[in-house]
Amino acid sequence: MSSYVISDLHGCFEKFSKMLSTINFTDRDTLYILGDVIDRGPDGLKIIDFIVCKKNIVWIKGNHEELFEDYCETGDGSLWLYNGGKSTFEEISKRGLDFQNCLYEYIRKLPLYKVVDKFILVHGGLYLPKNYLSIHIDYILQEQDSSFVLWDRSGVHDERVLDNYTIICGHTPVQTITNDYKNPPAILHRNGRIFIDCGCCFKNSNVEILGHSEMRIENYRGLIEYTDQLVRVQTKIGQIRITGKHLQVDSYTNDDMKITGKIQNIEYQT
Repeated sequence: MSSYVISDLHGCFEKFSKMLSTINFTDRDTLYILGDVIDRGPDGLKIIDFIVCKKNIVWIKGNHEELFEDYCETGDGSLWLYNGGKSTFEEISKRGLDFQNCLYEYIRKLPLYKVVDKFILVHGGLYLPKNYLSIHIDYILQEQDSSFVLWDRSGVHDERVLDNYTIICGHTPVQTITNDYKNPPAILHRNGRIFIDCGCCFKNSNVEILGHSEMRIENYRGLIEYTDQLVRVQTKIGQIRITGKHLQVDSYTNDDMKITGKIQNIEYQT
């Protein structure tokens, strides 16, 4: 039983599907998606069709889901279309108004954040008042404004530690944080925060997923590299790069490999 976090899929169903296959995602695992399932890529509704049928997938609202909400409430889709909503708009139009209304009601009720153990999962960021260290975490969360948690990027260069909690967020592609557009993007660990948007819909970008303590890889072809901090495995559909601490290839057969340890990043590359 493992827990994973991913964000900003932006309609890239094929990459999403390959990643789930890579980690051998089962009904015993849990996946948290930190918003922006739709827009830009061609298959946002295909991703939605998949995740709404899975009780073990938790969808947290992103700013692109809010843009769709605003369109449904006001009839003005200019901002949504400007921000990449054309592909989703066209998909929804094919399914009709009844589907659009049902999707609106579903998205409207999505949570803005989730607290899992000592991790706060949110799309954009959290507002921390100046005296946040003296305020209980429950009060801080209750006072969050939706526009802030969905759109904020102020925490990118102000990664303050929040009472031993780690904030995991998407929204801001790591390429724009590191200003590195040449090397493959990777999940970025900063003081008190983990940024996991690796620009899935960008050209030559990867899908990355934040793992936990165990993963299984089926139908692997070979072990390329193995240390206690890095494991690289060749599979039939590409290469998997697992980074973390105290990693171990716990067991393997001709068909299956089990990796344990403190898994930090799981990167799939074609």
